[in-house]
Amino acid sequence: MIQSVLLSALAFAQRGHAVFPVNWPLEHRGRMICSCGRDLRGLLCGNPAKHPYGKLAPHGLLSATTETDIIKDWFGSLAPQANLGVTTDRLVVIDVDPRHGGGESFSALEREHEIPLTWRVLTGGGGEHLLFACPDGVEIANVVAELIKPPLEPPLGRGIDIRARGGYIVAPPSRHISGRWYCWSVDHHPADVTLAPAPDWLVARLTARRSSHFRPTFGRSSRSNRSPNIATTPRPGLLATSSARRATTNLSWAYCAPGIRKRASRRSTTKNSTRSSNALPSAKPRASKLNSKGANNDICAATV
Repeated sequence: MIQSVLLSALAFAQRGHAVFPVNWPLEHRGRMICSCGRDLRGLLCGNPAKHPYGKLAPHGLLSATTETDIIKDWFGSLAPQANLGVTTDRLVVIDVDPRHGGGESFSALEREHEIPLTWRVLTGGGGEHLLFACPDGVEIANVVAELIKPPLEPPLGRGIDIRARGGYIVAPPSRHISGRWYCWSVDHHPADVTLAPAPDWLVARLTARRSSHFRPTFGRSSRSNRSPNIATTPRPGLLATSSARRATTNLSWAYCAPGIRKRASRRSTTKNSTRSSNALPSAKPRASKLNSKGANNDICAATV
């Protein structure tokens, strides 16, 4: 029997992990669509059954809470069919996606390192989540491996994303857009296994500065803001060349969620077109410089 989302949400909250309702799959004319209804309006939902349910979580993951009464209202009466979103501010989650080579990459990690016994989730998309407790005082960024292009390499290999501070996961017993359930691995259920701390080798990989990598860090932000800041910190002196600046910008895209990147792109495009139309002919070089700076500011204000 599938555990209710309410019970699972309360269990996460009792352990200090804030939760919020996420859209869920609906059957419509023989196919599964997202409950957000974009498909019914002729629009494409870019993250079906995985993005925050706007009616109850208008600020996305910033609407997440550990308050028992609110959670009972959300998942007990207002939206009992909703999927469960769990913030990963206090977690480090290895997200293995076999569709993009994650299975091979994770097998390589297992051969190289010892993987501690910890909570594991079998995702509805055929992947796996490994959950670890984030060490105190350590800031680890979210990583979308697919968006990191050569010559840069994802820290854990192709097909393995990272969910950490400023991110979230869809947790059991949610339903995937395919109709399959997210469920706990039989040998890694929270009722039987303790949440393990992130191993030293994992923390080292995710926080190391290398000549081929820039290390992303999260700036703190008020809960009144819609999204926390992300800053990309390069090695000292690397921004002296235009190629290094481009590399910084490209990696900033890689550490931002797709929906945020689209919004940031639209904002920067609008700003650029406005400045270009208002600029005097003699001021074009300055306008170009400002546009480049404005685009970078938009990227750095995005949230994973």
